[in-house]
Amino acid sequence: DGLLRRLDDAITAFPAHMQAELSQLLALLASAPGRLTLGGLSRDWPDAGVPELQAALQSMRTSRLALRQQAYHALHDLTGAAYFSDPSTWAMLGYPGPLDI
Repeated sequence: DGLLRRLDDAITAFPAHMQAELSQLLALLASAPGRLTLGGLSRDWPDAGVPELQAALQSMRTSRLALRQQAYHALHDLTGAAYFSDPSTWAMLGYPGPLDI
């Protein structure tokens, strides 16, 4: 729940044009043709098992098509930023937090 809240906060802080682009990407990935073409996943996201999801994301990450790689990296970076923005995750990584300047 915390990650989803931080994702929402991050997206809300984006400029309108970035929100629109992300909305288009998510809408494309939610449609059956887009999910199959861009994501390489034949089943709906909630119906796919973890191995299928991992394979689909790995396929996007390593694709020869720049568009598929860009979509993967956008989702990866957004999720990573939301995860690492929570100070409670820092201790698990051995990161003491930002230095006071």
